[in-house]
Amino acid sequence: MHALSLVEQIASLGVELNANQYKVVRLAAVYDTTLEWFHEGFKSPAVAIAHALDIHDSTAREWIRVGHALDELPLVHDAFATNTLSYAKTRIVTRWADSENEADLLKLAYDRTANRLTTAIAKYLADDETDDERDQRQHENRSVTVYTDADGMVIIRAALPANIGKHVAAALNTIIQKVAATPYEPAEEELASEELDASADAFQPHPVSESTTPIVRNASADAPTDPTMGEQLRQLKQQWQPADDDGFFMPCLAQQRADAFVLLFLGKNIELTTEVVVHVRGDGTTFRRRHTSYRQRCV
Repeated sequence: MHALSLVEQIASLGVELNANQYKVVRLAAVYDTTLEWFHEGFKSPAVAIAHALDIHDSTAREWIRVGHALDELPLVHDAFATNTLSYAKTRIVTRWADSENEADLLKLAYDRTANRLTTAIAKYLADDETDDERDQRQHENRSVTVYTDADGMVIIRAALPANIGKHVAAALNTIIQKVAATPYEPAEEELASEELDASADAFQPHPVSESTTPIVRNASADAPTDPTMGEQLRQLKQQWQPADDDGFFMPCLAQQRADAFVLLFLGKNIELTTEVVVHVRGDGTTFRRRHTSYRQRCV
């Protein structure tokens, strides 16, 4: 009897991990329906599970989602329960499987790795549904998630329907191309046009906000409050390719898209207002904390 190699040991432990993962998602779904979490003072079952295990709320929500999905998908349920299907593939399949396509998606899962499974399912669904059905499905699956990582970076993930997402991606690429074609100094004709635009804007009435909460802007004192697109492009040009620095490193494409995203999203100088609601009751002024019973729809 030979000693197990490292990869064999990992595989053996992985089988046990997958079996326990099946038990976890099933119990998570049951816990969701019992409402024990509500009586324990938590606002959702995912928060309660995350608190008990020291994990992210999103991880617990995914366990609950998969656990409930298995109730409607007997073939996927059996495959996962018997270790025929991994948890990684089960997560992917349960997002799109139904009583009609369950067997086909399960076959795709057996024939492909987890990394390639999402693309394979997307191609399958494209051939199996009308354009209207696809648009409706993508519309229902749209989402934007925001969280802060350990380094303090704000991570924004957007899942958009193809007919919208393609335009957003094209807009980012267009900004990048425009930066590359932008000179460091504006032409005289452009300066004259910008001066005319600024003069016209000076006579425009400013909207009056009904909120008494002060508006906080994230801008330096010497920066223009509403720079023109040409000026914004020149600022990016100087950041990406400084004319007086021979030792600069050109930002990678992901960094260029990040700058383009910020320009498109915040280039209109959006006003941000924060409101604080104070409850005044007979026993004084308090910030009341209350629990709300609800079922998480977007999981």
